[in-house]
Amino acid sequence: MRCLQRIKNYTLTWLINLFMIFLARGSDRNMIRLTYLAERITKREHYLRQIRKIRKLFQEGHPALEVAKRIIRQSHPHHRRRVIRAFVINQLLVGSNKRKEFLEKEGFYPPGFFLMSPTMRCNLRCHGCYAASYTKEDDLPYEVIDRVIKEANEMGMYYVCISGGEPFLREDIFDIFEKHKNTSFMVYTNGTLIDDKMAKRLLKVGNVLTCLSLEGFKKETDKRRGEGTFDQVMRAMDILRKHRVLFAFSATYTKENADVVTSDEFIEMLIKKGCVIGWYFLYTPVGHHPNWNLVPTPEQRAMLLRREQEIRDTRPILLASFFIDGAVVGGCIAAGRRYFHINNKGDVEPCVFTHFAVDNIKEKSLKEVLNSPFFRAMRERQAHEKNLMRTCPLHDHPEVLREVVASSGAHPTHPGAEQVLTKFADKMDEYAQEWAKVADPIWENEYKHKRK
Repeated sequence: MRCLQRIKNYTLTWLINLFMIFLARGSDRNMIRLTYLAERITKREHYLRQIRKIRKLFQEGHPALEVAKRIIRQSHPHHRRRVIRAFVINQLLVGSNKRKEFLEKEGFYPPGFFLMSPTMRCNLRCHGCYAASYTKEDDLPYEVIDRVIKEANEMGMYYVCISGGEPFLREDIFDIFEKHKNTSFMVYTNGTLIDDKMAKRLLKVGNVLTCLSLEGFKKETDKRRGEGTFDQVMRAMDILRKHRVLFAFSATYTKENADVVTSDEFIEMLIKKGCVIGWYFLYTPVGHHPNWNLVPTPEQRAMLLRREQEIRDTRPILLASFFIDGAVVGGCIAAGRRYFHINNKGDVEPCVFTHFAVDNIKEKSLKEVLNSPFFRAMRERQAHEKNLMRTCPLHDHPEVLREVVASSGAHPTHPGAEQVLTKFADKMDEYAQEWAKVADPIWENEYKHKRK
């Protein structure tokens, strides 16, 4: 049976690769034809609905068509083949079937991906950051990383995000990528270590998409990350584009840079540089030195929602944002509903911004921590809020986070993490109430009907 499935997967990979080569030289009509092929190779109703939505966008000449063509045409053939195999075949097709089988056997559906921080070391000294306090001895052991990815694959997860710290400081990071060729990785990096040699290694492994961090233009980025950082990131983008390795950008959305990172000028610059994907992360007052003055206002949060959609509809770049796209992904995805975070110490956190844990991956299996009372309690409460634009237990319902942490005995995963429950508790509650006033009318008038 397994032999037959391997033959099917190989044949499917070969057909899609062949079709991608044809598409790279072909017309918009061929992009639409690809969606019909995709329909034939998946049986899950969720994916069928998404494929049909994509086809409709393609037929209407939506910029999403240009994004697809950019990804195909800008990527090196070897890189493209590896991405297709790891993400399209394994994560979306094979993985979804394995996740469904896991549900039938174990009683809960595993998440589609997870985030891991193998190291918190960093070569930059950004204002307010605490990475300078970490050493190599604080890194997550290679053997643990290897085991977790294997367990994830067995459950149907073939997509892993890597954060830090600066992940490329780990000498063995490429060993991880090379050993797990069937897994796709997205690496969040400051970009300063990317040179021609590293770009060639990224092309060779093929299954890695780098996501380069910016705070805006030179003024904003260098103010936060140090003088000369912006120029280094621009150079890294040029190098990756030269070697035809796909890359993305990420920006922390704050009260100070909200207008800059959503401006037409900023987006156009990144498109010209070769970015095909962009991520926005709302600043959250967590870490060793949280700063409430950087938290975007509810009005700025709503502005990001509108600007993100406007850019998606008019520019050839795919944008997504954490805490904003709840209506797209069905609400909060934390605590193993769709993702979770493993920090450098092995603590398994519901979310990269929710620094509390009960279990450590060094001591338990992935299945055990995902089915823990702590994670189950978080998932149970995710379903209560009907407005999918405010389901986050940190930003939108901080009382839920306080309740679950107290009842489960979860501990802060680093000094100062408890401040969101203590020092900033009143501010978090007030912020959630103010966001509700903004978000509820938007949900009722613009998004609720789309879910029916």
